[in-house]
Amino acid sequence: MVEVRRDVDGGGDTHKSFTEGEVNSGAMLAWVTEHSVTANGFVSTWYDQGGNGLDLVESVLLNQPKIVKDGLFIDSGILFQGGTKNLETATTFAFGDDPVSVFIGTKLDDSAVGFALNLGSQRQFINAASTFRKMFAGSNANSGLATTESEVWSVLFDPVSQGGEPETFAVEGNFYVDGSLKSVPDAAIGTQVVGDGKIQIGNRTNLTDGIEGAIYEVIIYNS
Repeated sequence: MVEVRRDVDGGGDTHKSFTEGEVNSGAMLAWVTEHSVTANGFVSTWYDQGGNGLDLVESVLLNQPKIVKDGLFIDSGILFQGGTKNLETATTFAFGDDPVSVFIGTKLDDSAVGFALNLGSQRQFINAASTFRKMFAGSNANSGLATTESEVWSVLFDPVSQGGEPETFAVEGNFYVDGSLKSVPDAAIGTQVVGDGKIQIGNRTNLTDGIEGAIYEVIIYNS
């Protein structure tokens, strides 16, 4: 479920929320292009479907990613076109006592450079540089090639390795792309201690190195 802003409103509503069914049925596209066949639709909120209230939001118009571009529905997901495009939780993501895994589905440009998933300040967990997919886990190491369309999964936080201290976890280096383990060959992958922070999708706050391509699903769960 998303809240969408249209850039041509004909004097009517500029924002409206849509369910997944309404997005897929064409109802969202019809609303965006009601007053112009070349209108754009921007995502201002990507609602949390897990019941935790961790909606991803962006109030700055210039930084909002697109779901409709020049009158065409972007069926590959929410389009982040680099630069400052970003969605982030309004509140801090707090860790419990269990390891946390992340799944992220992307359709990136072949030469995509930027950050797909970030937690807190300067902690990029899944990013891209050319055809590499990387994880920051002690060092920002190349961790295997990925195709343009990739599903990336990893256990991010292991409280046991940090002595069970609350809210202090280590990023594990191993991660999977399209079901295949990609990070083992890289000896530079290590651990990175992190604390609670905002979840950021598509970029890092107030920076200009956003991902180039679409993100269609993000799942973070206890594992």
